[in-house]
Amino acid sequence: MPFLTQLDPNARIKGSRDPLGVQAVWTLLGREVVPNLSTVTTAVRDFTATMIGYAFAQHLEGREESAVTIFLRWEQWAAYSRAFHFRKEAALRGIERVRMEAEKGNVRISAAREHQILSNQKTYGLWGLYSMPSEKSGLVETKAVCPTPDAWKMLESVCWPRLKPLAAKLAQPLCRVSLEKEPLVDVIALEVLKPHFSKLERSFYTRHLLEQSADQRLAVLTMPEVLRVSRPELSPPLLREWRDRAAGHSSTLAENLERVRVAETVLAPAVWLFSWLLGRDGQKLAAVEKDLRQEWGTAFAKLEVDAFAKLRGYFKNGTSDGWLRMAEAMKAADYRQLVLEVTGLCSDVMKQRGGSAWITMEAGALRVHAQEKPAALVSRARLSELWTHSYFLDSLAVVAAALKED
Repeated sequence: MPFLTQLDPNARIKGSRDPLGVQAVWTLLGREVVPNLSTVTTAVRDFTATMIGYAFAQHLEGREESAVTIFLRWEQWAAYSRAFHFRKEAALRGIERVRMEAEKGNVRISAAREHQILSNQKTYGLWGLYSMPSEKSGLVETKAVCPTPDAWKMLESVCWPRLKPLAAKLAQPLCRVSLEKEPLVDVIALEVLKPHFSKLERSFYTRHLLEQSADQRLAVLTMPEVLRVSRPELSPPLLREWRDRAAGHSSTLAENLERVRVAETVLAPAVWLFSWLLGRDGQKLAAVEKDLRQEWGTAFAKLEVDAFAKLRGYFKNGTSDGWLRMAEAMKAADYRQLVLEVTGLCSDVMKQRGGSAWITMEAGALRVHAQEKPAALVSRARLSELWTHSYFLDSLAVVAAALKED
């Protein structure tokens, strides 16, 4: 499937960020376990809102306005209704602007730029962030701009009849709404997008969001309980436990989780090291090497270089050799070589993008050309638990927690 080999547009690093090119690597690895969710699609009710937005776009098709325009207006209705009823408890995109407007009691619903709830609502709102994951989850058809037959059946069972009166208001280019007096505000917040899920909804979303493949279903089944929280913290030991729990159900899933674990034992330290180097402008390579040796010592002595070498296929654009040399330098505690490899990799990655190296070596000293805020050097004690990238596993855990039966 092309989706499994393309970069997730919702995880894509903007501009010249991701100086080591790791996003492409963890995206490919993560897609083998989580084929549908993105790094930001963690609110199940936002999938509901997305389906409804597509439903209204289809219901009102044939008008002069685009489907996106209708969708943006619906998203504003949803956001203001939830903010009005749930106040600080509401978790939605554009929350600060929405709360500020909702407190006035009267809001204007319009796709015009001055009425949008985000600086660019189409890009940073539900349309831009939830459309592709919703399609991959079997909830909408983006080309036809409509819910799937299964999603339509669900909407008609739980909410569509109650929402139909909103169509006439969504057809208006500008609609002024009194949040206290408008009955549809109550319907949207307290019935349609209520925080809790009915048994029917729970079954529907579990099937579409958590069971897009047999291994994804098993990944949820075997997930360590400690991860089923609102903000799970992944770590190599937890991935090892998850792998072992999965091994009795699916060797493929266990292997995919193991690849993720192995990759992160190299990717995470490398990214943190590079960020730390951004704060060492003008310092001699020997001094940088000394500081690394003093803090990290032989912390990577048990690094699984052979297992990491088997991940070559996930590193694109000729970067696999550099990453392998980096892993070997870590294991050998050759911090001079590690710094050279990390900075060299950044130079290669940025050159492929038509940009300039963030760090160069001049007369044996580091020269930092980027304006990114540097990080502190990770302590040796934290290295064994270090986890930086998503692999979409945290999104899977959050959604699973939301749909867990009380």
